[in-house]
Amino acid sequence: MTIALTVSSTAPGNVLKDEVGKILTVANGGGPGYENAYSVVTMNAAGVETKRVDTMEYISKVITTKYGNVELLKELVAIELLPKKGASPFIAGWSLVVVSDESEQESLFARHTDKTMVPLEGFGVGFDSGLGEASTSNIKEVITTTTNPSTSDSTTTRTLTDTFASKGEGNGQLIDLLFTGLYTETGSKVVIKSELIAGEKILTDVWVVGALKLDKIIGSTPPESDSENGGVVEGTMSTTASVLTDLNLYMPAF
Repeated sequence: MTIALTVSSTAPGNVLKDEVGKILTVANGGGPGYENAYSVVTMNAAGVETKRVDTMEYISKVITTKYGNVELLKELVAIELLPKKGASPFIAGWSLVVVSDESEQESLFARHTDKTMVPLEGFGVGFDSGLGEASTSNIKEVITTTTNPSTSDSTTTRTLTDTFASKGEGNGQLIDLLFTGLYTETGSKVVIKSELIAGEKILTDVWVVGALKLDKIIGSTPPESDSENGGVVEGTMSTTASVLTDLNLYMPAF
């Protein structure tokens, strides 16, 4: 899975000043800030106020940071959901994969090159078709049975075409990022897989998920305090078309 998000938030656009408008040094409590209020007074030779300028200023700006696979993996290591492997920041070898089960449900996993697999379903990360959905499908199954009149032996063959594409409202969550977007699933299909089990040939219908994408994302981050708003999440999340994989190689415990 590829995550390409940005998080935009409001930040101080001003520098803190003292009561007469002079910029404060860091040692005196200065630094970035939103608001200043100060007064400049002009006195004549007799010490009488002849002019007073009262100023209030409030300046904010928007800062935008990237949030992708690297940022998510670093957070997963920081909260100890992923074990530390290798050198700091301990994310080398990790990747994000989406696994589809027999019920056609997709779940997010972190996979390491040493074949460690860690499920991430606790964050509710995924591609959910949501409320609205529009889809196209093409399903055709042909079963042909040939019988030998002399022996009454019969042979059965089966072919299957089952393809699917859809789009709709999707939603997801990455730790504390909540978002919705346009969900699309293209090229998904059912294929017939042949397996030899206990010397017997078994044919199984297997759902193979096509490319998934959640774009036009809009979402939010939680506010840092009760007096502030959260940030704005935008971008895309996507996967390439899936391939049939023996999950026992990666998840012997599942």
